[in-house]
Amino acid sequence: MRLLRHPLLASPYFLELYEIWEHWREIISKPIIYDEYFDNIGSDQLIKYLSALITHAKGRPIIHECRTACRIKAIKRRVGGFHLYLWRNPWDQWSSYKILNYFDITSQLILNAPIHPEAITRLKKVIGFAEFHHDDISLEFSHFNSNRLSAGKSYLVFYLLWCLGLFEAMANADLLLNIDALSDSQSYKEEINKHLLHFNVTDIDFSDCKVPQRYYSAANKAFFAVLEDRVHSIVLLSGYSKEQLTHLQGLRQSSEPQDVNCIHQIKT
Repeated sequence: MRLLRHPLLASPYFLELYEIWEHWREIISKPIIYDEYFDNIGSDQLIKYLSALITHAKGRPIIHECRTACRIKAIKRRVGGFHLYLWRNPWDQWSSYKILNYFDITSQLILNAPIHPEAITRLKKVIGFAEFHHDDISLEFSHFNSNRLSAGKSYLVFYLLWCLGLFEAMANADLLLNIDALSDSQSYKEEINKHLLHFNVTDIDFSDCKVPQRYYSAANKAFFAVLEDRVHSIVLLSGYSKEQLTHLQGLRQSSEPQDVNCIHQIKT
């Protein structure tokens, strides 16, 4: 928790999963973690796994999952629930990823998904991505750990996944919660609490919410700008409309920290 700069917890991070291990240990499988990241149907195995967590949770089930960003619609249709999408400005999020190799490796595992949208196909060609598949996920981790991405390619991959996740959330999540705005604005905290109360989510205290926000030099901003323009081109070539991209950029700009102010117009 200290390494990742997360708050210290009174109990181990995975304690609640551990307590009901017997109910899901025979259900969890490699494909539902990364191979089906872009599955827009919701595989029976994934739904069986989530249903086991929901059924056996000791209290109101809250599933904190970061590998289902592009499966919100499918899971919502088959399992139901209230879907809250937490998001943050991409520069700070990507920078925080660099604390460990793990996040770059998992991004490559997502690119490695056998079924993926056209935008991922185009990006893989741009960065020269070579797939590697094995039934043992640890061997896939080891392979991609030995084949690191350059900083530029790393951000291209991250930012496209960031965009695809936010597109999915904009279309299908019940509530989008921006962590930067939650840190900076008291009125936003109050607004979010009202939304959560509408869904019978109570007793959440955001008063100590303060996410780290970095300063970026002109050179930093130029680095991000060139790569983001390239991703925007990929997105538009892959079937997303200018209106969708404009909406995403507007949402991003409205919630960004003060220094992260380098927003670019869509190039035709």
